[in-house]
Amino acid sequence: MSETTRIVEIAELDFDLEPGRWGFAKARAAEIAAHWTKLRETKPALYNGRVLLLGRSELVRDAEAACD
Repeated sequence: MSETTRIVEIAELDFDLEPGRWGFAKARAAEIAAHWTKLRETKPALYNGRVLLLGRSELVRDAEAACD
């Protein structure tokens, strides 16, 4: 089954932040750290801060807004 890409107009976003670890990053922590070290040698200004990942999403259509 393949996913399709849709472009939709968004009137409002509502997020719930849930703490958690990304399994891929946890399993490959040593490889990621080594790669990051190499990148920082050539580009020391690279962003090194928190990144939020989207774990799941839901597009909900507001019936009232659709009538406008």
